[in-house]
Amino acid sequence: SLQAPSSSSNNRVFTLPDVADATMATVNGITMADSWRITSAYTMTGNNLIQQLTANWERSDTAAFTGIGSPMTESNGNFNFPQTGIYRVQFHMQLIASVSAITVVGAFIRFKKGASGSFTTQAQSQESGGANYYGSATAEAIVDVTDTTNDQVAFVVQGSASRIILANTDYARTGVTFIRLGDT
Repeated sequence: SLQAPSSSSNNRVFTLPDVADATMATVNGITMADSWRITSAYTMTGNNLIQQLTANWERSDTAAFTGIGSPMTESNGNFNFPQTGIYRVQFHMQLIASVSAITVVGAFIRFKKGASGSFTTQAQSQESGGANYYGSATAEAIVDVTDTTNDQVAFVVQGSASRIILANTDYARTGVTFIRLGDT
């Protein structure tokens, strides 16, 4: 049963379906969530390299979760959003440094706004470690998508010595998640 507050002089009208056990729809919940991962490792050599992850992306498909709503689309490492809105983007990178010196690594989320925009860094995470170590970095950003054709996000790694960006086709060692939080 429904009852309006006694101090209210306004009428409230609710229309319910004519069924025995009706369920009210959830309003303003998460309408889109997606997950992608890198399937083959990237081997990078040299110092202070910056490289966008442009290949070996796949939509995560081995867990019980297959996404909510329409998925992201990817071409050459550039991701497009399925609808406008405010999105949470998280990039997690796992690596092994294959040198005998201190290594600095970084994970970057870059966002391009509109047709005439260029990619700018929205979030960055860095880590350093000693010789032959495993490490990880996670960057997270919230972006406002107003143009599903031209607003894009890309993922970049940086390091100060030879390293291998780790990957797997069965689970995410290096990957991204996208969650649409609400309307723009």
